[in-house]
Amino acid sequence: MVIGQRFYRPGEAEKKDGGFWQSNNTRELFYSFHKDEFPAESVMHRFVVHFIPPKMQIPPRTEQPGFIVQKMYLTKRKLLFKLKDAGANKEEEIDLLVQKTKSRLGNLPNIQPKDAVAH
Repeated sequence: MVIGQRFYRPGEAEKKDGGFWQSNNTRELFYSFHKDEFPAESVMHRFVVHFIPPKMQIPPRTEQPGFIVQKMYLTKRKLLFKLKDAGANKEEEIDLLVQKTKSRLGNLPNIQPKDAVAH
């Protein structure tokens, strides 16, 4: 048996008022603090997860394959939060995951406001 951190695809994460959370990005996963114990034989393979703050640009799949996490899913409350809103008791854990991503990818540019004028 192994213990694994649980990630949720948007279509698997229930909303508090019913239905499921949606996403426009097929690479998106929601991070949770939910851990499960399961048989080691059920582990198929490793995969790469990039923890990218919401105001940073997501690198193209061709340059950086893998999944993207920008939100956390609280399973018991069925709520979704941006990574920056982790709360004091989880902030250190999230900061470490973001720093690991930055060390792999380098500094990612900020998303430019849609109404910014190019000079």
